[in-house]
Amino acid sequence: MVYFAKEQATMRPVQLKISNFHNSHYRQRTLGVEVKILLGLRGIAGIPEIIDYGYTSTSKFYIVSEQTGHSLQQYIDAKKQLGSTTIIYIGQQLLGILERIHARNVYHTNLSPQNISILKNQVYLHGFYLNHLDDREKVLFKDKKFWSKSLTNGCTITFKDDLESLGHLLMHLVDYELNNKSNGNQGSNQSSIFFRSYFELLSKLQSTNPPPYLHLKKIIYRIITQCLSDENKIKFKQASRQLSSRSNRNHKNKLSIIKEDDLENIVSKDFVKINAATLFDDKINSSLELQNSMNQTFEISEEQCQLSEMIQNLHNQSIRARSIASLCQYKQ
Repeated sequence: MVYFAKEQATMRPVQLKISNFHNSHYRQRTLGVEVKILLGLRGIAGIPEIIDYGYTSTSKFYIVSEQTGHSLQQYIDAKKQLGSTTIIYIGQQLLGILERIHARNVYHTNLSPQNISILKNQVYLHGFYLNHLDDREKVLFKDKKFWSKSLTNGCTITFKDDLESLGHLLMHLVDYELNNKSNGNQGSNQSSIFFRSYFELLSKLQSTNPPPYLHLKKIIYRIITQCLSDENKIKFKQASRQLSSRSNRNHKNKLSIIKEDDLENIVSKDFVKINAATLFDDKINSSLELQNSMNQTFEISEEQCQLSEMIQNLHNQSIRARSIASLCQYKQ
């Protein structure tokens, strides 16, 4: 849990992290690892300064650090507009922070919006404990979309994992900005096309040589400028409108299930209104009963009409055959 407070002696605004009741052992371990790493990174711009740490009277571990503002995730949850300039600024400042912590052989590996905060044009990086946890503790993390492939597969961690995590973060921010511009009508995967060159460059880097941070800053500037250009935004809006119209059309074309009780209210194209009997008996005793029943109106199919004509013809033929047989018996 993170609290905003003020130091009692100097009235300086500070940030307080404290372990909660639910996962006290796990939280104390992660906070202890983070304190150790932050003390080793002291003096780097963008790394929170540790003011105090220890245990409370109820044996809960706490960290008091300088106030670093709201997290990037809070801005996203509040639907705040970032813009291309802000995303480029975040990406380039994070690259500068990564360059300085890599020089001290420290790797972050989880550059998620929750671990990044902004205050007075300064980007801060938090959460230096993920790659120091075992596999059982890593299972507790639900959102792994910002992890690198090596971290997911349990391989050795290098600077390439941080740069890959930074690429996933910037893709997430670009997609958020595009969706925000289109009022959230359609999710975007368009940024993955533009960031393909960035990830291809990372795959060619060797772990023994230092990465070209300055060149990566230029690539980030070019990619984000292309992604969030006015021309690309217009294309994305048109594509999102087409997809939304297709989805609406598909939704309208979906057939609903018809109940048996509703079938009697439906008239097909193959059915016509004629004067016929409501129900034909299997045994027709006389032509008089047929003539009386023909006065009623009912909707039947054309095939049933032909069938009724055949039945009537057969009935007439049977009457003629009976009359001929009776005449023959009479003559005998």
